[in-house]
Amino acid sequence: ELNKATAQLIINKYGTNYPIVIFCRSVSFEKEEAEQIKSFLPEEYQELVTIDEVAKNYIEKDYLRNKLPDSSVVVICSSRESFVTSIIAELRRSLHPHKVIGKESWLDFQSMDPLAWERLSMHFISTLYIDYSNELLISFITKYRHKYHTEPSKYAMAGYFETIYYGIYLELYGTNFQRFNNELQLDLPCADIHLKQSFKCKNYFNNNIRILRLKKQELVEAQ
Repeated sequence: ELNKATAQLIINKYGTNYPIVIFCRSVSFEKEEAEQIKSFLPEEYQELVTIDEVAKNYIEKDYLRNKLPDSSVVVICSSRESFVTSIIAELRRSLHPHKVIGKESWLDFQSMDPLAWERLSMHFISTLYIDYSNELLISFITKYRHKYHTEPSKYAMAGYFETIYYGIYLELYGTNFQRFNNELQLDLPCADIHLKQSFKCKNYFNNNIRILRLKKQELVEAQ
């Protein structure tokens, strides 16, 4: 689902106006992800795509010199911080207006640089978007600080949100609530849950995906 969303973002936002360069390391799951993103793009996009497979966990300085077009869409199929940040560092050195599509996991990097990421028009494919203006969340954060004397993590917030979500469904529909999936529209602190059943294992997963970007160093939902 995340790879489909990445391909759809390229189609909707950039069209066939830019070359597409997909970076991955020489590990099977990253190579598979790169190939899958390419496969989700229409035929007219295929000739625009270059997959650059790197044997190391980082790229050398000047690795990208004369390798990227003047302006391109860059997708990095990795959550390895050293690999991602080495590519970002080289993109920052360029004066060309590249556009980067990133992963939600990058937001936890110790080396996060919002100014650089914003300049690179970075968009994130995300399953979790926290609305800090939500009154329920404001109340939760206040109580959490009072009890634990620290800030709640995004996992604490997501856990709070999901407890409310599933609690309401259990209260209204009982233990077979999956028959009534997605019937309620709830104003809750995090991104909506939209459950979809897997054809392979029959389990349910949340296929609600948001596209986020940085605006004035604040993470917002892309229009």
